[in-house]
Amino acid sequence: MTMNLLPSERLAEFRECLAAGARLYGPVEVDGIVLFEELGGRPPAIRPGNPANSLKSFLCPQTEAVFDFEGGYTDVALRVPAAPTAQAIFGVRPCDAVALERVSRVLLAEPFADESYRQRREMTTILTMACREAGPHCFCRSVGVSPADGRGSDVVLYPADGHYLLEAVTARGLSVLQSAGAFLDPARDEAARATCQSTPVPLIGAVEREDLAARLEAVALHPHWDELARRCLGCGACTFLCPTCYCFALFDTVRGARGRRSRGWDSCQFKDYSLMAGGHDPLPTKASRIRRRFLHKLSRFPAVQGEYACVGCGRCGGTCPVGLHLAGVLSELEEVLR
Repeated sequence: MTMNLLPSERLAEFRECLAAGARLYGPVEVDGIVLFEELGGRPPAIRPGNPANSLKSFLCPQTEAVFDFEGGYTDVALRVPAAPTAQAIFGVRPCDAVALERVSRVLLAEPFADESYRQRREMTTILTMACREAGPHCFCRSVGVSPADGRGSDVVLYPADGHYLLEAVTARGLSVLQSAGAFLDPARDEAARATCQSTPVPLIGAVEREDLAARLEAVALHPHWDELARRCLGCGACTFLCPTCYCFALFDTVRGARGRRSRGWDSCQFKDYSLMAGGHDPLPTKASRIRRRFLHKLSRFPAVQGEYACVGCGRCGGTCPVGLHLAGVLSELEEVLR
């Protein structure tokens, strides 16, 4: 892997180099909340933990046009949206980059690859900022992710005193470092990476991974899911903010002979999410929907993909109004098993 040192005082120049060839996004404080937004010359708000939104906002927009249509029953003309332009996302945390890699396993799987997602992913450069300090709800280590993880990234920046160690993880990342070569030093600083790799994580050990899937399946029909459902509001915030949730719904808007087919985020926590045309609903209760979410994340997804559909980003713990933090719920279920 190619590594370079970037003096801290030249970080702004590095970002300008990125913005020269793509729309540059990063964490920005908006009304007291840190969000990924277009930087537009603003310095990024790099703070412990994650922005409220995740990378899926840029790869799977919350609402997007699939195509516009016009005509009658037999002479329909379709217009697809313009191809996406290049974008670079700076200041991504390792867990978010790993989440992108997990989602890509599903949405880029042949023969049913999501072409819209593929186009955006191919036009997106991910610049990850390794963590020297974790956020209060982080538990990445508990699900096999490191504060210095490079999976899903093109370039990883390891912060140190007075400089950053930059590591190119992909060919695209190597191209980024080559374009910024005028203000990079080819020296290495292994200590910077080692420091991030050893960053303490608040909820380390919150998820006991040994036989986790089997333990969850063992309580699949336990009445404690009803207790969780009593607390849950069914708002779907956990799924909308989760970087590894990718469910969507399609809908048409028609005016006369013209219309648009769009798709938007959906949530497995919404009533009628799984309602079928014949009236059958395999997830008719809130308890069944909550149970499905946890089993999918920690049992069913890893059975197919070999990795959890959770990266320990902590967003669910930081946003759920009734405190149904994934790690916390698992702790409750462990008590049930004892």
